[in-house]
Amino acid sequence: MGLVIELGEKDSKIESLEKKAIDNLHSITQLKEAQHNLNAESNKLEDALNDATLLGEDEPQDIAGMDRKGLVDKIVELEKNLVGASSHGFHNGVEQIKVVNPRVKISTEGIHFLKFVEGGVLVTPEDFEEDEIVDNAQALMSL
Repeated sequence: MGLVIELGEKDSKIESLEKKAIDNLHSITQLKEAQHNLNAESNKLEDALNDATLLGEDEPQDIAGMDRKGLVDKIVELEKNLVGASSHGFHNGVEQIKVVNPRVKISTEGIHFLKFVEGGVLVTPEDFEEDEIVDNAQALMSL
């Protein structure tokens, strides 16, 4: 009888181990599916990143591979260049008017390339204080 009980316990243990093996195989299958899905998602993200870093046909070569900080620095540089070019164009225009009108005394006091005329009066934009415009003009003249 002891042999039969021992054999029954072994059969029970075998069944338990077989169940655990089946559960483990099922877990392995799920993990492989999850790994496959993660690899597919990773590939999609890498492709999207590659697409995002590719230059468009109208983008200059000097911005290739720039990170956010590099792009922000480039924008700041371009803004300075734009302000400088605007100021230069304005002052060049004023000088040309003086050259073609040598007999006329043209007052340039209070003019600035950021100001505009409204109702026959020079108006400083609300975004700028008069002192700030003077400081900016002096800074730009030194460029």
